[in-house]
Amino acid sequence: MNIGVIGIHGQMGQLIATSIQKKANWKVLFGVDAIKQVPFGEVIVFGSLADAPRADLVVDFSHIGQWSSTIAYAKKHQVPLVLGTTGYSVHQYHELVEASKVVPIFHSQNFSVGLYVVLQALKQITPMLEDDFDIEIIERHHGQKVDAPSGTAHLIMDTIQQSLSTKYEIIHGREGFTGARPKTQIGVHSIRGGSIAGVHEVLFASKGEQIQLSHTAESRQVFVSGALKAISFLQHLPSGLYGMSHLIGGITQ
Repeated sequence: MNIGVIGIHGQMGQLIATSIQKKANWKVLFGVDAIKQVPFGEVIVFGSLADAPRADLVVDFSHIGQWSSTIAYAKKHQVPLVLGTTGYSVHQYHELVEASKVVPIFHSQNFSVGLYVVLQALKQITPMLEDDFDIEIIERHHGQKVDAPSGTAHLIMDTIQQSLSTKYEIIHGREGFTGARPKTQIGVHSIRGGSIAGVHEVLFASKGEQIQLSHTAESRQVFVSGALKAISFLQHLPSGLYGMSHLIGGITQ
């Protein structure tokens, strides 16, 4: 299988391309990088996806600015797409949904199997804690991450909101004289620094106790492993929008 890797000189792009090259019968046909058009080993790198040949599948974990071009390429060449980009708008997500009607697309804001186990746990415990516990979300990422809160934090927020009996207000950080904390509020706090691969924590706090549910990605290789599984999963499927809920039985995205 010939695979195109978008953002091949980025941190995730490099790891994914290297891992693909190690797989039997898989090959990185080309890379795309808008900033650095130098070969990745023996792989030719284009500055624009419009200049690239047709691949059997395309993987994109790059910048949100590439989103529309990648989706247009997948539609034009009728090739499957594995997409891990976050920070997209409502309009961009609509582009994704429309494209999935004609090509198979695997999209997730987090490719970690462990994170989806945490989401399943949140669905179970949130209704039991709703009445007596306040809810806070803390997420930590490396200093080069461009969006905040992270896509995974949004995924956690959505999971919690869907598990509550009423919709809570989302507050991004706190500053100044905020007054007493309302009960129906979820605080979300984003920390950026160093080379943190990804840490997400949900804190349930009552007047007498605390429950902390957290997931730590110790390296980006966790997400690479998930991306490779998504490639294998997607390559023979019909058009449609797929995610971790389809890859991992019994866990809803």
